[in-house]
Amino acid sequence: MPNNKNVELLKSIQDKVAKSKSILLSDFKGVSAKDLTTFREEIRAKGGEVFVSKNTLLKIALKGMEGNEKASDSLAGQTVAVVSYEDPISTIKSFFDFTKKVENLKAKGGFFENKFVDERSLVEISKLPSKEELIGRLIGSMNSPVYKFVNTLNQSKSKIVYVLNSVANQKNK
Repeated sequence: MPNNKNVELLKSIQDKVAKSKSILLSDFKGVSAKDLTTFREEIRAKGGEVFVSKNTLLKIALKGMEGNEKASDSLAGQTVAVVSYEDPISTIKSFFDFTKKVENLKAKGGFFENKFVDERSLVEISKLPSKEELIGRLIGSMNSPVYKFVNTLNQSKSKIVYVLNSVANQKNK
């Protein structure tokens, strides 16, 4: 019979998993408390959360995810979960940026769009542009034809003005 503390922890983790847009599982063996606190603050600023949990509770909480049986290898040793509630890519990018400063943090796997992804896939996801950057590119590409069309219309008017100015100059001579 599980104790009440573990039941409450499991319910809390299941709520976090249900609300998440991405989950990154990492080994944090050898990471100082100061570095982990700094990392938590950085992820919180990106709309995510970092928490440490028992691997068995995480396994139970992740049962509804696709490929959860593959996650059992990722849930060995000391595991910290990086959960994103807003932009699924920004927390993954922050994690890999932070690993450049703190080498002991190592990705073991995770879930992206409710599917299990390995470490290599997480690295590739971290290289994707952010949501804001993609929106900017989309708006820029949508504005480009309109800008070119307006520019073409303005060039036609200016060419007529140049021709009329040239004709006026020739008649004045």
